Amino acid sequence: YNAIDFFSFMEFPAFEIEGNDDMNFLVSNLLKENQGSDLGKTLLLESNLVSIVVMLLRYVIDKRMFLQKIALKSDALTDVRLVNIFSYVGKNLSADLSNANIAKHVELSKEYVGQFFKKNTGMNLQEYVKTMRISKAVELITTTNKKIQEICTMVGIDDCAYFCRIFRSVHGSTAKQVQQRPKQMKKLR
Repeated sequence: YNAIDFFSFMEFPAFEIEGNDDMNFLVSNLLKENQGSDLGKTLLLESNLVSIVVMLLRYVIDKRMFLQKIALKSDALTDVRLVNIFSYVGKNLSADLSNANIAKHVELSKEYVGQFFKKNTGMNLQEYVKTMRISKAVELITTTNKKIQEICTMVGIDDCAYFCRIFRSVHGSTAKQVQQRPKQMKKLR
C-alpha cells in the first residue's frame, strides 16, 4: 500500500543475499537513478523498489525464512483500518496526529485507536508518529536546503528544542550533524 515500512513492520532481521545478479542489477540501477535528476526518476525508483521487494519476498519464501512472523503478521496487513492509519499518518505528518484526530480520520474510536495499533504492530501509535516525523525530517534535511526550524514545522513539531531532543533520541545524532554530513563529504572529495 506504499504506507508502511514493510520489513521493519514484519520485524525481519538483516540478512544477506549472495550471488544474485538480478538483485545486484536492481540495486545498482536504483542507486544510479537516485543520484540523477532525469525525467522519470521517481517512476523508475518506485519500479526498482517494487522489484527489489518482490525479489526479497520470493527469496524469503523460497528459503522458508521467518515463516512464523509472516503468518502472525500477514492478517494485520490486510486490515483496512490499520492500512488507513499508516496511510493517514504518512500523508499528514505536519498535521495534528493525536490519537483522537487519527481515530476521527480512520473511523475508530479515540479510546480504541492506540490499543488497536499496538495490538497489530507491537508499537505505540504515538511512538510510530514520532518515528515517521523524524524519518521525514531526515529526508528533508538531507535533500533540501531548508533550515531546521522550517523542517520542524513541516513535520508537525512546533517546538524546535523538543524536535532537536527527539531527533537525537530517535536518530542517534543531532539534526545539525546530519545536515552538515553532505557538506563534509564534498570537502573530502
